[in-house]
Amino acid sequence: MPAVCSTMNKRGAHAVAKSFNLTIRCPSGTTAAHGLQYLHKLEENDRIVHVRLSKLLLPTEGLQLCGHARTVTSKATAQECEVRFFFQLFVERQEGFSAAEKDIKFIQEDVLSTWAMKLRSH
Repeated sequence: MPAVCSTMNKRGAHAVAKSFNLTIRCPSGTTAAHGLQYLHKLEENDRIVHVRLSKLLLPTEGLQLCGHARTVTSKATAQECEVRFFFQLFVERQEGFSAAEKDIKFIQEDVLSTWAMKLRSH
């Protein structure tokens, strides 16, 4: 899935937003997609939380691939810390659009599975 263009905007001292365009190959052909990502860092006395929101919009199919992720780094002791990861990946459908069932199945089974494997590898 090659990125066509990308823009990044800083949103204050602890946040950044990214916008990009992709072309995705589906069983019924190729489709243009627009991606949005947002990263925000929250600092507290005993922990740091990174919140990542991702959305890939498939406008012609009326589908949105969504990813919500949090990384929480907490102090366990004076010498150690604990890092926990939380991920949620899902597909949303927009009313009024009729995506092909084979494309929906492909996105739910193959695209989300690939995305999850990529997240686990990092």
